[in-house]
Amino acid sequence: MFSKQDHENWQAKLDQPRCILVLMQGWNGFNVQDFYFSSVPYQTKATDSIKIGFDARLDEDFTLNYAVPFLGETRQDSGMGDFILDNADGKFDYWIDCYFKGYPIHIAWGDPNWELEQFLVNPLLLNGVIENVEFVDDNKISVKFADQIGNLNKPIHEITISNDVQNESVRGTFSPLAFGHIRNAEPILLDAHEQGGRYKWHTGQVEGIISLKDRGVELIENIDFTAENQKGEFVLHSPATGSLTLDGKGAKDVVFPETITQIAFFLISNELPNSQIDTGFANVEDTKPYQAGLYFVDKTNLLDVLDALFTSIGGFYFSDLGVMKAGLIVDPVSQASMGILKDAIDISVKPLGEVYWRLKLGYNKNNKTQSESDLAPTVSTDMKASVKDEYLTVVSEDQAVKTIYKRAIEGEQQNTCLISKQDAQAEANAQLNIRKKTRFEVTATFQNAPLSILVGTIWTLYDQRYGLRSGKNIQLLKITKKLTTNEVQITGWF
Repeated sequence: MFSKQDHENWQAKLDQPRCILVLMQGWNGFNVQDFYFSSVPYQTKATDSIKIGFDARLDEDFTLNYAVPFLGETRQDSGMGDFILDNADGKFDYWIDCYFKGYPIHIAWGDPNWELEQFLVNPLLLNGVIENVEFVDDNKISVKFADQIGNLNKPIHEITISNDVQNESVRGTFSPLAFGHIRNAEPILLDAHEQGGRYKWHTGQVEGIISLKDRGVELIENIDFTAENQKGEFVLHSPATGSLTLDGKGAKDVVFPETITQIAFFLISNELPNSQIDTGFANVEDTKPYQAGLYFVDKTNLLDVLDALFTSIGGFYFSDLGVMKAGLIVDPVSQASMGILKDAIDISVKPLGEVYWRLKLGYNKNNKTQSESDLAPTVSTDMKASVKDEYLTVVSEDQAVKTIYKRAIEGEQQNTCLISKQDAQAEANAQLNIRKKTRFEVTATFQNAPLSILVGTIWTLYDQRYGLRSGKNIQLLKITKKLTTNEVQITGWF
C-alpha cells in the first residue's frame, strides 16, 4: 500500500517527474462548475474510483508563499500563491462572465504515473479558496488563491440592528460585539420607551456586566437595571442622566473565552471545524495566557481582529495544508532547532529594524474617553483620570543600550488588546529583550531544503559567509516554495 512516507520519499528525489493537480470551482452563470487542471498531461487510472481527465494548462513556475510578521510589522499574505493557465486557444474566454472569488480550490502533487489516490495520501498542498481570476493577456489567465486563511477574510459578522427598533438612528447599523474583558464601552440604545431604555452591547450571549455607570456613577443590578445576558442587552429602570458606559465580560458559548488565544480560537472555530485548528494555539496559551478585551460597533474584518490579538503578544498565525497554526516570535538562539539548512544556492544578510532602548505598550483600552464635564461631580479623581485617555501605558527601558547603540530609538507606543498591567509589562519586557540589540534578516535559496518546513519554526543555518560557518539558529519569517523544481527560498531572523 502506498503510504504517506512513500510520498515524502518521492518529494526528496529531485530527478523524479512531477505533476501538479488543481481541482477548483466557479460560477459559470448557470450553476457551479468543476474544473480540473494539471502541469503535465494527467488522466486518472483505471483503478481510480473516479474518472477525470485533467487539462494540462498549468504554467511550470508554480509557487506557494507563507509569511508571518516580525514584531511591530503588519500581517503579510500567507498561504497564498498563484498560477498561470495557458489560454492561447481561447477555450476559457467565457470565464470573463464567470465568478470565482471565494470558491474552493484544492491542489495536490505527485508523479504523473500515480493513481489519483496516491496524490491524496499526503495532505493536500492547499485546501483553500480562490481570491482572484484575471486575464493577463490574450494567452494567459492568472488564478490567485489562499489557503484556509482565505476563508477568514470576511467580516466577523454582518448582523445589523433590526429596522423594528424604536430608535430610528440605529436601525440597520452594525450590531455591537464584545469579546473578553471590555472597559468603559458605550452600549447602543435600542428603545428609549421601554422603562428607562433598552440597550445592547453584544450580539448574542455574554458572560455578564461587571459594572454599569451613568455619568461615571455606578448603577446597581436589579435595582437600577436588569441584565439580559442571553442576548447581550439590559434594561434601565429609569432614564439615564448622561452617558452610559459599562465594563463587561463579553461573548460566550459553553465557556467564556477571555485570553488572546481563547478569543482567537473562538472566532476561528465559528468559521472552521476544530480539526482544522492546530494544537499550536494551546502552546501559545500555555506560554502567554494573557487576558484581552475587544469591543466593536462598526463592521470589522476577522483577519484584522486576529492581527490585533496576536500582535498584542508578539505572536502570529498562518495556514498550512488547510490547518490554522499559531506561534510566537522568540529569540532563536535559546530555542531547539528543527534541523539543519545548508548548501544555499544564494544567501544575503541585512539588519532587521531599529534597535530600541525604550518600548511602550498601550493596554486596558478605554472604549469611550470622557472629559470631566461628561462625569458627575461626585465621581472620584481616580475615576476621572482612568477614563481620560484611550489606553493605559507600560514602559520597558534599558538605558545601557544607548552606550553601545548611539542611534537606539524610543519606539512609538504600540497599542494592544491586553487588559492587565502585569501582562502588558511582561510583554513589553519580552519585546524589548529582542529589540535592544542589532538583529539580522537572512534570505537564502535552497535546492534541497525539506518542503515540509514551516514559517515560525527554528532551524540552524550554515554557510561560509556572514558568521554562519559554525551555524546560527534562525526563526523563519517567510517561505516561498517552487513546487516543480523543489526550490525553496526562506527568510529568517537572528
